[in-house]
Amino acid sequence: MLGVQYCLVGKVYTTPAIILWLVAFAAWLFFVYAFLLIRITQAYKPDLESGLNGGWLLLVVSTQSLVILGSQLSAYIALPANVTIFFTLAAYLLGLFFYLMLVAIIFFRMTFDPMKPQEFTPPYWVLMGGAAITALSGAVLIQSINKAGI
Repeated sequence: MLGVQYCLVGKVYTTPAIILWLVAFAAWLFFVYAFLLIRITQAYKPDLESGLNGGWLLLVVSTQSLVILGSQLSAYIALPANVTIFFTLAAYLLGLFFYLMLVAIIFFRMTFDPMKPQEFTPPYWVLMGGAAITALSGAVLIQSINKAGI
């Protein structure tokens, strides 16, 4: 979000935004793949009640945050705008895939597995945040496509 603010201030501050975007992308790549690798390869698999909550949607939020900043930086990066927009579109579609897949699983868990009121903890609040940031990243991506004239 700090990188987005740098973009909104003006062209003078795009270098810190680009650095933040690259660092965020490297961190995203490491944490997402490390998290998924650990969860997939672990010997003990928790049941739905203890192993799944809205916190899983941080996969979506982190991916769509990269899309928002990448879309706003597409005019300032040394790469052609259409190349940057292509990669941000691919990241948007990955985030949308994560969202649709995880929401379906979380909906299944909430619908068919009894839940106690104390189980509705803050990680479940991320459900609406995931929907909101997916819509926002799509809107920002469309704006950057229109600005680039693609």
